[in-house]
Amino acid sequence: ITYTYTDFVTGCTNISEQIVTVIALPVISFSGLASQYCVSASAVTLTGSPVGGTFSGSGITGNVFDPAAAGIGGPYIISYTNTDIITGCSNTYSQLVTVVALPTASISANPVSLCIG
Repeated sequence: ITYTYTDFVTGCTNISEQIVTVIALPVISFSGLASQYCVSASAVTLTGSPVGGTFSGSGITGNVFDPAAAGIGGPYIISYTNTDIITGCSNTYSQLVTVVALPTASISANPVSLCIG
């Protein structure tokens, strides 16, 4: 970057230069999360890439997503953030997940009789 300044009173000019390096963000992803879970589903372990990042969002503890802890609703944003140790640049990758209620099931209280055949 070059910055040139001219003083309007004296007409003197000064130039300052600065080298700037643009560093690409690290490529971030994670796996193990479906787009929808029943509220009674078992917790799932998520795997971030590259390793060493942090997961965040509803129902997240460490690298585990628990549908019951998230609760019925959504879509919830589940994110994985990682910082490149060499460049210091951070990036975040996110996925959406919805937690649905169990279907209502009912059985008649009246006795049922069936005939053989």
